[in-house]
Amino acid sequence: MRKLKFSTRQSGFSPIILLVAVAALAGIGYGVYYALHHNFLMWNNTSPVVPTITPQVTQAVDETANWKMYTSTEYGYSFKYPSDLEVLNLKEVDNDPMLNVIEVSYNKTPVMTFSYFANPDNLSLQELDKKITTSPSSNSYLVPDLYSQNDEDVILDNGLSARYRARYICKPALCQRYIISSSGKVVAVTVFPNGTDDARTILSTFKFLDQKQTVDTSNWKTYTNTKYGFSLKYPNNVTVTKENSGPAARGITSVSTGIDAVTLTIDTKSCEQGRTGCMRLIHVGVSDDTDKLTLDQIVEKDFSSSNFVLTRDFQKMIIGGESALISINGLPALEYSAGAFVVHNNKFYEITVDTYGVTSSQNDESFNLLKQIITTFKFTQ
Repeated sequence: MRKLKFSTRQSGFSPIILLVAVAALAGIGYGVYYALHHNFLMWNNTSPVVPTITPQVTQAVDETANWKMYTSTEYGYSFKYPSDLEVLNLKEVDNDPMLNVIEVSYNKTPVMTFSYFANPDNLSLQELDKKITTSPSSNSYLVPDLYSQNDEDVILDNGLSARYRARYICKPALCQRYIISSSGKVVAVTVFPNGTDDARTILSTFKFLDQKQTVDTSNWKTYTNTKYGFSLKYPNNVTVTKENSGPAARGITSVSTGIDAVTLTIDTKSCEQGRTGCMRLIHVGVSDDTDKLTLDQIVEKDFSSSNFVLTRDFQKMIIGGESALISINGLPALEYSAGAFVVHNNKFYEITVDTYGVTSSQNDESFNLLKQIITTFKFTQ
């Protein structure tokens, strides 16, 4: 039988050929995988999932969110303060260039004060300081200190510009002083040594009010006085309590004794602590201008004895189409009074607000309401 012999001699497959074959197979395999994978993604309209990292965002905490708000509608500014502090109205003097001082205190110890100065002529701080210091009606103790050449120009955290004095003399120690001004008004902020921790944050909440904002009076009631020829509108928290009775509330002496054409009573929220029988009244008084005096002559004559200066203590405005004057420093009164005056058809009209036993904030609110009512005032004859 013939036996098959297995030769030990190498056949034609060398190592190089083998490697080439393996590489070819690998390339074919990858091509098949890529084609299948690509088609799978296209058919399923998906894309590979890429892991994302969400950054951790820390929300800023408003430390003033639960603070109280002080607002002066009469002087046109507001600020917030911690609930453990107290706000006191230290000064309300009608015939003084420094019209109002608000103190922020802790346990009866002053932390800050806000002093308001009227600046109707929009003078520079240097000019206003000189004017107040040399004014014959200024109290001898009043040193406004609104300007020093060493003061620095700074920007507060709220974006307002101010003049800053690092060393301001106040008893019993040195204080800091910020002078903030806006159109027609200046607020001097004094920071006492024990108030520096809260002062910057309180100042960051300070702002001047936009007093040009109009109030919607479309739902207000209308009062018309046919005897004296005028009408006005008033809100629901005001009632008509008297009409054409008695002498005018103020009784300007330069004209004949007038009539209180109408008295409006404003709801009183609460009396000042320890007071009873408090009230808030708006009067429209009408008098005959028998001497044919001009408005300026009437006002100058009647308020000169109270050290009022026409160009400083009153501002011009329009009431019912006529030139008028409104007090910006209040009016002489036992407690609080403010108002506006206008002449029409040889009659003198006094539109005033008087309050008794109410808080300072209610005085501010009352004067602001008076100005809103004045915008609705019309002459009907």
